[in-house]
Amino acid sequence: MSYELFEEVVLTNDIPDSWEFEKGRIDKDMLKKHCSSFEGKYFSLCGPLGFIESMAEQLEKEGVLKSYIEMERFK
Repeated sequence: MSYELFEEVVLTNDIPDSWEFEKGRIDKDMLKKHCSSFEGKYFSLCGPLGFIESMAEQLEKEGVLKSYIEMERFK
């Protein structure tokens, strides 16, 4: 049996012409494209304070428990 623990989504500001991955700001809609359900999932957020707060708020509105959201803020 195989278990998928996490999915890596690569984003960058320096987008080459050959880029085939996601583009734009990470939000709940982008996460929904890669995650069939938020139920029972843990989220690890890392980045500037505005991004972290925005993502945590969006995830909580989708029913993710605060205890399932880990946050690491850049200073």
